[in-house]
Formats: sequence, C-alpha cells, structure tokens
Amino acid sequence: MPKSSAFRRALQDFDITKYQGVHNLTPIGWVNALVERAMDLDSLLLGRNVFDEESGWEDRILQKYSEAPCDFVKLNRRKRVDPTPDVYDATLNDVFEMNRLLENTTDFKEMYVHHHERHMDGLEKHHYVQQEEELETSCDLALANARGMVDVCQALVSVNLTSPDELILASFKSWLGKRRKYLQENAGDFEIEQKPFSQKQFDKWERLELLGFIDLVIIANRYDSKISNHRIGALLFPDEYDTDTGERVRKVIAPEVKFVLQDTTLMALEALAHNFNAE
Repeated sequence: MPKSSAFRRALQDFDITKYQGVHNLTPIGWVNALVERAMDLDSLLLGRNVFDEESGWEDRILQKYSEAPCDFVKLNRRKRVDPTPDVYDATLNDVFEMNRLLENTTDFKEMYVHHHERHMDGLEKHHYVQQEEELETSCDLALANARGMVDVCQALVSVNLTSPDELILASFKSWLGKRRKYLQENAGDFEIEQKPFSQKQFDKWERLELLGFIDLVIIANRYDSKISNHRIGALLFPDEYDTDTGERVRKVIAPEVKFVLQDTTLMALEALAHNFNAE
C-alpha cells in the first residue's frame, strides 16, 4: 500500500474513544505512557529503533497504539522508573562523566574560538574567554550543555557533614534556589519543572487528549506526513461542532506536549512516580 494511502487509512482508523482509560492512569502509568511515546518518536525521527531492529518495527509502533493506546492496567503495573533518588552520594562514574563533559565542552569552545576568531572583535573575544573562565562548577557545566551541546540536568555539590542538619538544609535550599534561577534565566528553552505534578495536572492532560495528540504525531512521523491543526482537532474532539478545536490544538495542546515531552519534564515525572511507588 502506498504511503499516502496508508497514512489516510491510519487517520480513518484513529478512534479517540479508545483513550477513555486515561482517567485511570496513576503517576506511574502517565510516566510509562509518555516515556514510551517519547522513545518511539525519537526512533521514528532517527529512523532506527535500538529496542526492535527487525524490519517492520515502524508498523509495530503504530499497531501498539492503534490496538490499545491506553491500557491503564498494563501501564500502571509496568515499572519503567529509574530508582535513582534525586539526592544521593555522587559515584566515581558521576565524577568521570562530569570530567568527560567538561573536556568536551572546553574542546568545543576552543574549536569555536579558533574557527571564528578572525571574525571576532576584541570585545567579543574577551566576552567569550570570560564565559570560559566562569565554567568552574558542575552547575556551570550543566548550563553549557543545556544550551544545546549535551543534555545534562545534574550538578555535583560538596557538603560539610560536620554541620547541624538545619544548617545543611538551609544552605542547600539557598543554593538550590539560586542555581535553579540561574539556569532558568540563562539556558534559553531549557525548562525545569519545580512544582510537583498533581492530579490536577493529569486531569488537564486528560481533557486536552494529550496522548491522542502524541499518537497522531507518531502516525504523521511514521508516514513522513503532516496533519493540519484543524484535522487533529476534529479527530480529538469529534463531538465539538461549535468550537474552533484547531486553534485549541495550536495554542494550547501543541505547546503543552512540547513541554511534557522534554527530558527535564519526563525526569521530574519519573521522580514523582518513583516516590509514589515507594509509598
């Protein structure tokens, strides 16, 4: 079947009523549903699936979501959550990884300056060298990588364990507030979800038919095609005739999905789900 015909058939077969189980998803279920879709989208964009290298893996992705896009029993039970807590003893592997990223970042800056120095005036060179000199902490490294080189959301800290708990906690709270503000102000599109996710957030995603939207994006990527916002709106909200659902897709749903599928949001969700699972 030609790609265009298969694409039209996939849209015709899309059934939003299959997503009614979304209401029963736990935090773990939401993590599983979103992480799995994010991984499948990455595979389709890269043209390679590291978890399924046999031919036809693209169609198996579509089949998975067309048959049971919201199997809440399975999603709530499956544990795809990283058990690593938010705060833990930095391992040697963490130190080696930070060192590797530091070397890569420094090498990249040196190559950039060398390549562009003929086009830089004195002020630009001074500013760039000054930026390089400020790369002194693991949080500075995280910022440099968040600007597009490598995705890093981790910082190593030093703790004086001889201090009383209340002083350590107060110091950490102060450090965390300053560092998060620094990253938010300087890392461009790099966003950090600071407020814990709640049932209110999940209810919002249910109303927006978030999973259905992502699955339509997966269908479009599978067939290298595009779906207009108004067509997506009609598929997600078939019973709304007097509302411009296409504009809702453009202004509300698409930006929300972009936020939800970014690595920092998924990591925050995974942390929440892990704590939920530990209770």
